[in-house]
Amino acid sequence: MNYERARARMIEEQLVARGISDARVLAAMARIERHRFVDEALADRAYDDKPLPIGARQTISQPFMVGLMTETLVLHGAERVLEIGTGCGYQTAVLAELVAPPGSCWTRSATTTSRSASATAPSAGARRPRSTPFS
Repeated sequence: MNYERARARMIEEQLVARGISDARVLAAMARIERHRFVDEALADRAYDDKPLPIGARQTISQPFMVGLMTETLVLHGAERVLEIGTGCGYQTAVLAELVAPPGSCWTRSATTTSRSASATAPSAGARRPRSTPFS
């Protein structure tokens, strides 16, 4: 599967066509490789217009919902963001593309907080965010 083409189609058909217009949000979602955040068996469906299971009765949100929630924040780039969830990290990766400086985006799960120095995918040699205590 050509993931780059699937990502471009996702941007145009699911986001732009439904009114997501923030150029920074669209660019961030175009850069993040969504297929790296789902099980390998579901990678070919990663850019579909629906949530997908990620384990532990959780789902990765539908691309449009991620775009809508992100655009609604009206981020300008100087913010610090705490994303609370127990998902796969896709939303955090998108948010990390929009805030500066690197390391200004954290995700909070039930047991740890991870600080994301950049939007990194969980595979392909990417570094995972370092876990740090939340205070």
